[in-house]
This record gives sequence, structure tokens and C-alpha cells, in this order.
Amino acid sequence: MRFVIREQDYEELLASGRFRYEKNGRPTGAYESWRLTRATAGYCFLRVDLDGQEAKSGESVLFHLIMSPKGKVERLKYLQFGPNGQSSGDVQLDRTGASSGRIVLGKRHDETIDLPADYVFWFPSTIGVALLARSRNQDATLKAISPDRDHDFILRENVISIEYAEKEYLVVTDREILVRRCSIHWDNELREIWLDEQNWPLKLRRGDSLEAIETHYVRCI
Repeated sequence: MRFVIREQDYEELLASGRFRYEKNGRPTGAYESWRLTRATAGYCFLRVDLDGQEAKSGESVLFHLIMSPKGKVERLKYLQFGPNGQSSGDVQLDRTGASSGRIVLGKRHDETIDLPADYVFWFPSTIGVALLARSRNQDATLKAISPDRDHDFILRENVISIEYAEKEYLVVTDREILVRRCSIHWDNELREIWLDEQNWPLKLRRGDSLEAIETHYVRCI
């Protein structure tokens, strides 16, 4: 697994996993590895390696998310690279606003946006979508902020709806695990995500039938 900021010896592993992306039952060549660790003073780091080197796009994105002891996202650093070049960015969030500094193909872009009350922040990956599902325990409509991967990671605001289904069992790495399915809608987009009892994902299905399947399930808490 590759990192924006490497893991330090003092960090405690809380959970990790690895997803294989498939479409119509066939591997796409893309994988997503992730690790959640606890650092000092109750802060947590969430690291994600969305690896598309063997996929059609050839692009990869690394994410490094910092969460406060209360679980609030405070900062996201990311690095995208592939056949068409490299981009990087740093998003910082406080109670009322978000600032983003991006370098896209060597050109600097800066922006600041106001944040709506009771917003949720996420980023474009399976683990990123899980931040939406983790934000509520029941059906809800809310405003979400995310960097838009299809448009050079500019910050976007969307109104999303979250709907939860009844609990069920899902077989993951030869284990039967109790999960809850969550459906997330915005614009013409749909994500269905299956969460374990710690609210981390084991499977994701997109509206176009792309799926992320858990292949390495680790929970330390």
C-alpha cells in the first residue's frame, strides 16, 4: 500500500481492508486498500490507496484524511497520478468554511467555500462513500461536500438522501458477517454500500453495476 504520509510507529491500527473492483463479475484491474489508525490525543488517520495502475484509466489516487477525536473531518491531502500526469491537493475544514489548494498539471488553484450547517464531508472512493453512510443511523437528507475527481478535484456541494435497509448477513472472506445496506442517492448517482457493525464497508455497488468486493478484512477493535 502506498501513502501520502507514511504511517508512524506510534500509530495504533484500528481497521484495514482491500477491495477488488469488478464490473459484471469481471475484475477491472482496480483495487482499493485502506488503513485506519489512532494517533496522539485521540486523532485518527484514514489512509486510502485507490490503485488503478492495471485498470483501463491507469490512474491512481492516494488519500490521507485526518479526523478529530469526535470523528469530524479536519483535513484531506491527496495525490493523483497516471498516464496524463500528476495532481495533488490539500483541503482544510473548520466550523464554517473549507479551503482547498490544488496543483493540477503544474498549475496552482486555490478556493474557499462556505460550509452549510450539519454538512458531511467525503471523497471519491469506497471508503470515502462510507463516510456518508457513517454520518447517520437512520434515513436522512443532507448536504455533502466532496472534491470532484472528474473535474480536477474542485469542491462540490450535493444534496444527498440516505436510506437504510434491515440487517442481513454477508459472506466476506469465508466469514458470515452481519451488515446493514445503505442506499445513497444524489443527482443521477446511486451508491449501495454494505456496512459492518463498526460502520465500515464490506461491499459497494454503483448504479452502473461496478462493484467493490472486500478481499482482506481486518478489525482490531
